[in-house]
Amino acid sequence: MHLLPYSLLGLIIGIVTGLLAFRADNLWLKVTGVAGGNAGFHYIFFYVVDKIKLPQEKLHEAISAFYLSLIISGFLSFFLCVYLLKKTQQNSPIKLKTVDILLARKDHIDKHYEFAQKSALKDENFTDMQEVQEQLQQNILREKQLDDRESRLNEQIASGALYVPLPENANITVSNRLIKSIPDFSDRIWNYSKYINQVSQQHADDIENKEHENELQKGEYTPFDIIRGYFLDVCIGTANLLFDSRDVRVHFRYLHNNKYIKLVSSMGGIEYQKELSPMNTDQGMIYKAGVLKRSLIKSLNLRSHQKAEHDTKWKNYITLVFDDYYDKGKPFLSMGISIKTDERHRHLLYFINYIAIEQMLQRAFNTFGEKINIRNELLGF
Repeated sequence: MHLLPYSLLGLIIGIVTGLLAFRADNLWLKVTGVAGGNAGFHYIFFYVVDKIKLPQEKLHEAISAFYLSLIISGFLSFFLCVYLLKKTQQNSPIKLKTVDILLARKDHIDKHYEFAQKSALKDENFTDMQEVQEQLQQNILREKQLDDRESRLNEQIASGALYVPLPENANITVSNRLIKSIPDFSDRIWNYSKYINQVSQQHADDIENKEHENELQKGEYTPFDIIRGYFLDVCIGTANLLFDSRDVRVHFRYLHNNKYIKLVSSMGGIEYQKELSPMNTDQGMIYKAGVLKRSLIKSLNLRSHQKAEHDTKWKNYITLVFDDYYDKGKPFLSMGISIKTDERHRHLLYFINYIAIEQMLQRAFNTFGEKINIRNELLGF
């Protein structure tokens, strides 16, 4: 075991010497590097031996172990590097020999590395090209699938085989007219939602800033009037921005004495002064919409339609209820949009029914309702 440190020292010096002999670019650098390095390590070796006062009989053994491990490890590390380098030149026209590396023939070595670098770059470019081609093929396949899907969709539209479900249990055929109208409907919904949100926030701010305080104190204005004013603005915006027509009546009803009676109504840009027929709480469109918790269109739900005084005047309408505005299982607030010209506005009714526009409206109502208790004021609590 006393020879192990000297063997390890020789092993380390041998590996360093072998790598230096392999890696040095010039012959003079190899010679001076190997010679100088070994001289330095030899000095360290004998310095250590002298300091530890190694007995004379063990000195020869230590020197033998040191030199033997140095020579073996030096040659092995050098020829291992040469072997690994030669493995990389299997396809190279530049055939390096051991003597070329040993004598540092830089031209041969540089040519080999240059060829290896070009080969690696070529392989990388080839791999990139393969990836591009695969991606291109995938894109072509995807486009073909989209074209096929579009063709099938057009065939279904042309044959009337494509439809969307609307409540309750109604299937609406998707026509070319409906498809072409969707961009316009989307723009209307966008502008309408911005208006509703702004109006809701403005009315909420007015309450917080006590804009109606003087009228309330004098008894000229009540919280119920504040609510009516807000929903009147909603009615006017709905008719003007969503439908852009004076042939549309928008109204809100609320639950009072077990009937749904008029809260406020507008037609076009002005308030609609006429009364609305009271609606029952146990039948009719408001009742059915409350059960389903979805907006309903008259023409699709004739069984639930309750005839009224001006039934023939309004060709179609949609009834909306809101999940957050129920009392004892019944909606206490409803919204109605009635149209005179069914052909003109029917598809827009289908569209707002399909997207459940009542959810967007409810969020706006809740913004206003944070500043005033809509439930208590309408139900008289």
